[in-house]
Amino acid sequence: MTGLAATGLDVSYGHRQSRRHVLHSVSVTVARGSRVGVVGESGCGKSTLARSMLGLTRIDRGEITLDGTALNLKKRADRRRLHTTAQMIFQDPYASLDPRQKVGSALREALRFGRWDEAAPTAADLLAMVALNSRCAAAYPHEMSGGMRQRVAIARALAMNPRYLLADEATSALDVTTQASILRLLRTINQDRRMGLLLISHNLAVIAQMTDHVYVMYRGSVVEHGTTTTVLHDPQHAYTRRLLSSVPRLPAGGPAAAARESDDH
Repeated sequence: MTGLAATGLDVSYGHRQSRRHVLHSVSVTVARGSRVGVVGESGCGKSTLARSMLGLTRIDRGEITLDGTALNLKKRADRRRLHTTAQMIFQDPYASLDPRQKVGSALREALRFGRWDEAAPTAADLLAMVALNSRCAAAYPHEMSGGMRQRVAIARALAMNPRYLLADEATSALDVTTQASILRLLRTINQDRRMGLLLISHNLAVIAQMTDHVYVMYRGSVVEHGTTTTVLHDPQHAYTRRLLSSVPRLPAGGPAAAARESDDH
């Protein structure tokens, strides 16, 4: 199968008596070109899942497979293959960018590690892909707005020419208008480049508008998954129903709808 998949992941933190289990036999698949959501309350293990799928957090049990091949993340070659195939977009772009490095330098550095069958793009090309002016290459992260920094973070991920993007609450720190533009960008990248997108969010409106398939997490486990329409409109698990009941009516709009609306203008 063509996709990035986690199967039976168990993850824990700490040592012996203080050890805390964070993920319990979690399985998630992101196919090429798909948009998959992971939703759940804060502390349920969503971010740990994303980090584990990229080999950034140690897994106790389970496996990560890429296009049907199990990866041994103790091997440097497998780690490199994973990191050039899948990239993470974090919630706080400022924390993920070097404040001492100009944007152009950061993008050129990332391009050296990308795997391109054709000629690799330039830093200016990457900025254009995320709707930023080429003059931004001369700027430092602190000289940019939060939305611009997030676009730079996305451009740096694209420099690796990945097939999968994992977005961990990538719009939650932004205002509604900026959220809309970033979600529109992620949708465009997903569609135009046939890139698989794993979207982690606590915002049900974003999940409803942006994803085709959703996994609901509760206390470190996936309690329900299926097509987004089915799960959000006919939930089978008590936690999913409780999650939905906290929203008076699942908005037909929200940031993602605003993003789609702006596409029409």
